[in-house]
Parts: sequence; C-alpha cells; structure tokens
Amino acid sequence: MDEHKICFVMCVNDDAYAAEAVWYIRRLKIPDGYCVEWQCVKGAVSMTAGYNEAMKNSDARYKVYLHQDVMILEPDFIERMLHIFQDPSIGMFGMVGSRKLPENGVMWYAPCVGEVYMTDVRTTRRNTLEEVRGEWCPVEMIDGMLMATQYDLPWREDLFDGWDFYDASQSQEFIRHGYQVVVPAMERPWCLHDCGNTNLRNYWHQREKFVQEYRCENKYASNENIISKFQIWLLGSERDCSTVEQLLNYEKVQVLGRLEALKEECGNSDFVIVCSAYKNFTEQECFGKARLIRFDFMRLLNEISPETATLCRKTRVEVKSAIGVVCGMSYEQKGIEYESLEHRLMCLAGPSQDIYTDYYRFMWAYNEIVNIQNRKIEYCVIGMNDYRLWWDLSLGTQSLRMLGFYPQIKKIHYLDRHKDVMRMEEEIQLCRTFFQTDFLEKDFLMRYPHIYEICEKKDTRCYCPTEEQKIKDKEEINHIFNKPYPATYEENMGILNRWFKFLQQNRIKTVLLQMPFPSVFRENVNKEMKQLTKAVMQQFCREYDLTLLDLGAKPELFTDEDFYDWSHLNACGAKKVTEQINDFFRSM
Repeated sequence: MDEHKICFVMCVNDDAYAAEAVWYIRRLKIPDGYCVEWQCVKGAVSMTAGYNEAMKNSDARYKVYLHQDVMILEPDFIERMLHIFQDPSIGMFGMVGSRKLPENGVMWYAPCVGEVYMTDVRTTRRNTLEEVRGEWCPVEMIDGMLMATQYDLPWREDLFDGWDFYDASQSQEFIRHGYQVVVPAMERPWCLHDCGNTNLRNYWHQREKFVQEYRCENKYASNENIISKFQIWLLGSERDCSTVEQLLNYEKVQVLGRLEALKEECGNSDFVIVCSAYKNFTEQECFGKARLIRFDFMRLLNEISPETATLCRKTRVEVKSAIGVVCGMSYEQKGIEYESLEHRLMCLAGPSQDIYTDYYRFMWAYNEIVNIQNRKIEYCVIGMNDYRLWWDLSLGTQSLRMLGFYPQIKKIHYLDRHKDVMRMEEEIQLCRTFFQTDFLEKDFLMRYPHIYEICEKKDTRCYCPTEEQKIKDKEEINHIFNKPYPATYEENMGILNRWFKFLQQNRIKTVLLQMPFPSVFRENVNKEMKQLTKAVMQQFCREYDLTLLDLGAKPELFTDEDFYDWSHLNACGAKKVTEQINDFFRSM
C-alpha cells in the first residue's frame, strides 16, 4: 500500500464526461511527496463491480470514487482530504449525507447535511442543505457522487448488481467495521455535479435489498414494517383514478388521496400517479421529491386504438398454434374469417397499418414461432392495396396509432415520441414494484369490458350510400390516394425487398393479396398508382418466387352489398374472401 498515493476512480460510459472530470483532477494542488493517478473503468456491469475492480488494481491508500459527471472545483481538495483522514476513526467522507438512516433507506427522506453545485441543461444552482457545525459531521450514509476513503473495504458486489444503493451500502459497511462516515464543513461547495436524467429502472428493487440487509443497523425502522409503504397521490378524474386504485398492491403502497391538480403537499410523497391526460408537464419527471408516473401515457398505448391493442393481445394466444400469418391493413383484418381458414393463419393485419409495421410484426411472430417454440412458419400473406407503397403511418394524421403497436414491436418509426416511450418503459418497471401483476392488461379490460366481442364481431350492414354519401366517400378515396411521397415509396420498397429475401431464404410460401373493393372505390382509384403497384408486385413475384392473389380482379364475385362502407367487407363479403383464399391454397 502506497501511503502517499491518491487514486481517483470513475465508472465510465461517456468519454466526454470523463475527460472533463479528469481535467479538473489535473488542476488539483498535489502536496509535496504525494502523487495522483486515476482509473476510468469501462464496461462495468455494476457500480460495485467497477469499484472493486479499480480497488484491486490500485495500491493507493487514498481512493476517491466519483461519478464521471462530477467536477472537483476545490483546488485544495487533496490537502483537505488528508487533513480529514488524520483522524484514523474516519473511514470515508462525501459531499452530502444523512445524519440518520431513514426507514425506507432513501437518503433524501431524512435531514441531510452538506452542499454541492448542481447543474443541468437549463441552469446551475447551489444546493445547500443543513450546515455542518465544526470541521465535519458524522452521518449514516453519503451520496455516491463522491466518496473518499482511506481504507479498502470491498463493495457489496454480491448484493448490489446495478447502479443504486451502492453508496448507502458502503456507508453502512464502513460503520459496521467501526469507522466514522462524515461530511466536511465547506465555505463553498467543493464539487459540481452535472445531473442528467435519473434512471430508476431498478431503483426500488435495490432499495428493498438494502433495507433487508441493513435492517439491524436501522434503529429507526419498525420491526413490523421494515420496508415502508410507498406514499402515493393519484392525479386525475374520479373515473381514471378509481381504476388505478383497484390495481395497486396495498401491501406496498399507501394512497394519500386524489387530486385534480398538483399541490405542494404532493412534493413530499414517493410518487404522483398521473391517471388522466395531463398536458402541463411533458418533460417534468418530478414534483418536489415525488416522481411523476405517467400512467396516462401508458394508457394511451392501449386507448389510442383499442382495436389495435386487442388484436395485439389476441396474437399472444394465436401465435402458439399458427403456421402462418396474414399481414396488412384493416381491409385484411376485417375482410377474412380467420376461424374458417383451412390453414391456421394468424391475423397480423391492423387498422391503418403500414408496411414498416407489417415487417416488424411479422418478425415478432417469426421469433416467437421459430426461435422460441422451435416450429416453422409455412405461409405469409401480405395485403397490398393500390396506395400502400406510399403509406407511412408514423408520418400521417393518425401517427399516434403507432403507439398501439409499440408493446409488440418496440418501434415507433418516425413518430416524435421517443423520449416519452423511453420514460414510459422505465416507469412501467417502477410500477411493477407496487402494482398488481398484469396491471395494464387489467386496466384495459376494466375500461373496455366488451372490447373483444366488439372486435370479433363482423359488420352485417350493406353499403347502400345516398348520393350525398357517395360524394363524401369519393372525397375520402381521393384523399387516401393523395400521397406524393417518393421517399416513403423508396423506403417501403427497401423494406419489402429485405422482407421478401428473408422469406425466400427461409422457404416460407408467400402470397401477395389484393382485396376486393366496392364500385365507388374502383371508380376513383388513382390509375397511375394502381398500374405501378401492379407492375411492382409482378416484379417481386418473378424475383422472389411469390404468388399473387388478386381478388380485386373479380368484380363479378363481389358486389357493393358485400361491403359495409366504401372500403371494408361485411360478414357476407368476408365469407366469400375466406372461401377464395381456401380454394387458392388448395390449388398451390
């Protein structure tokens, strides 16, 4: 052990941050006879693993463990550290700490001492907590932004396999070994912490492990309730809040009340669950100490298109026995009696679905059937209407519908909601710690109790429009063909080429299906788009050995009475289509 060496240790996943932190370390005054080194640990699986690795690789007596986004501003930091460690009873110090170990293990729920500069993209502020009287203040836990030690104690890699509660644990380990943990007095903050977004994906799971391990040390925890309940407020309408209340795990939570707007008292809780659509804080993640849980956005995934959500849920069952899939839009979804198909083809078609979504829903099914179930996909049917090559759901007026497919394909294409989706994924993980199992599924069925029978039922109406209705329908048809989007066309062609090549390589029989449409649709179709679509499909059939089934070429078989509106087949029409598909497969 080198008594005159100081080692600065960082776990690094951002070289720019680390370089800046090292720049500040280089500026520190080094007392005569001492030397400094630093270790930037990359690829660590956890903070404890990274710190243990660095500790083993350094013979420095003094080690300063800090986040890559912490800048040491105090030029005499090393001298001040050595002065503190003249007291052999002091094992570790930090910039901020809690005098007492709180019941729930979260440092910020107890009175804290110390200070630090904190900055984000908007502002820099001085965070001054309770003043330290004297040279230093004994604490029971310190924040992990900076932890300086003069003794080597192993970090609890056996318990904490993530990025949370390693600091609280190490504080308790030093105390267990008879050392003091302190926060020094500072005329001004010694460090600046460039705080980014907090990732709480595994935070509460780590918290429970911490409390269980150190319950004996926690003199303030109740024996009956070692892990305290989460304090929760519900924000939203009575209807929206009531369903959420039914989904909570009351062994883990205490509901403090319902609110229609945020109030100051909410800031001292653990969570505020936003149950109704709330537009005032798209970027806001916290209110005081409370984390805002955007349950309203989780609901949006189901409720932006309840039909899509239902179809995606249904596939979880159907994929267990399916030997093929049908992809496409609502025309293929509604226009086929899937239960009457002689081959077990699963419906992967959906409302407004584009080719991009088609491809990734197919790849989901392929992975489930081939890679997980070790079975084979034999057939793939892809619906191809005359405007589909120019259609991109994520860029249209119905773009939010992409969210309905997200739970299955984990993609939203060009929809500008990636931050919301990433936040939602994190919050779903959080919710699993204090909600019942399958809480989103249960919430959806409570709010839409008859959704499955509604989606399964075929429409029996016949399309008999008035002259006024025909004019409106003609306008809608002209609108869907108004797609001067060459970039979308090129992207879709690229997707189809990649997809067809994959299907060919895996010897999956592929059918391009053109559905029938009523006379008003056929009369107002864009002729150029129709001709180009036909030419493209013929080219694909030749290049990839595909088969074309054009039911639109049989106007004598399908009349206007087989439809319930200007584009969708009714129950009678769906029966005819199903018979045609069965006949087609028999002849293959």
